[in-house]
Amino acid sequence: MMLKLFLVLKQFSEARKVCEGSNGHLLMMRSVVEEDVISLMQNQSASLWIELQLPQDCTKASQEPSGSRWVTDDESPDYVIWKLDIPICKNQCVTVSQDLSWEERQCDFMADGFLCEYNYPGTCTRLSAGASTAMTYTTPFKAQDSDLLALPPQTTASIPALGLELVCTEHSRGGMRWSSGLPGAWHCKVENGGCEGVCHEKNGRLSCTCPDGWKLEADKRSCSTSCAGAPCEHLCNPHGADFTCMCHKGYKLAEDGISCQDIDDCQVNPHICDQVCINTEGGFQCQCHQGYELVEGKCKDAIYCHETRCQ
Repeated sequence: MMLKLFLVLKQFSEARKVCEGSNGHLLMMRSVVEEDVISLMQNQSASLWIELQLPQDCTKASQEPSGSRWVTDDESPDYVIWKLDIPICKNQCVTVSQDLSWEERQCDFMADGFLCEYNYPGTCTRLSAGASTAMTYTTPFKAQDSDLLALPPQTTASIPALGLELVCTEHSRGGMRWSSGLPGAWHCKVENGGCEGVCHEKNGRLSCTCPDGWKLEADKRSCSTSCAGAPCEHLCNPHGADFTCMCHKGYKLAEDGISCQDIDDCQVNPHICDQVCINTEGGFQCQCHQGYELVEGKCKDAIYCHETRCQ
């Protein structure tokens, strides 16, 4: 989760629009964690909109407001810190103050600002480019600095001295990484040129190479084996530019060389069980006839076993 503080006079609906315009929403305060963050961000007396509305017509100053709902997911908050105030008999919205208490407000009240919350599946790490290389990060919600620590998807990194601009994107194999709109390596001293393998710079030309048995993907930076995108149902064994499909134990490769079929262990090895063999998906199960018990893989006379405690 990332937060951005906006200190600008806005009504509740206007504040929501600003947050939603950058793929976020007003802050939902669900725990003391959000409290701690706000106390660090807010160093002056200000009322800030949060993502909470009170739908009832009127509340009493002597009672905590009830029936409140988080606007985004329509759930009631299970964590509340109301500041009891005069009754408001209109559709109500909520601000948080410097003392971290919540206060009912008319939704058309001009609050001092608001807090936007952004949730991302991951973030990029800061670029490694050497202390002497100046760079500026710009987040999708327009925060701009050279010392930002949290770099969410669609953050751009500008390095003027190298004429380089990179974007934090989600990689096809998962995770966040820096990328360029053009294929191929960029300057090797910046994040290894984006290369998963080795970055080369020779006679002013930049390129990436991959380890033996791996190949460059379309972006000319990522490396993958010949098994990348292979249609094998179970396992893939790469060798050079080719691959072979394989199956888990208890299965065999079908004629198409891709699919896996269950091996009927009972048919392949009729004596694998002492009495009864039941084939299962990927294996088998041994059972005994009536009057016998399975003991350590063998069928023993049940009556005899009860009298002698078969082991």
